[in-house]
Amino acid sequence: MAKAPAYTVLGASGFVGQRLVSELTRRGADFWVPARQAPEILQQPLGVVFYCIGLTADYAQRPFDTVAAHVSYLARILEEAQFEHIVYLSSTRLYDGLPIAEGRGDTPLSLSPNNPRHLYDLSKALGENL
Repeated sequence: MAKAPAYTVLGASGFVGQRLVSELTRRGADFWVPARQAPEILQQPLGVVFYCIGLTADYAQRPFDTVAAHVSYLARILEEAQFEHIVYLSSTRLYDGLPIAEGRGDTPLSLSPNNPRHLYDLSKALGENL
């Protein structure tokens, strides 16, 4: 069995992932950035996983890809991968439509099927809940 890196960053090419990789590099941390959906993600120890995968710019045109990125692939990682701990990161933290003072993790969400933005918010909330 391969030795686990201290950290694995999934979604390292995105807004949050790039900044995380820069900080880990600055600190001299032992981390691995696998290719998108690389099979070895499910075949070797990952250490602490930072899940930064997300779909932001075109979520409304790609609803199935949005759910896959925010929920489905995460569920597969949780069920099949070997990791010590997982941290789910989000650039908008769901609450971009709420006033800043209310943008907390325990703020109730109001969702409407008539608002395309809420697919994004709901999928992020489901990922966080997993």
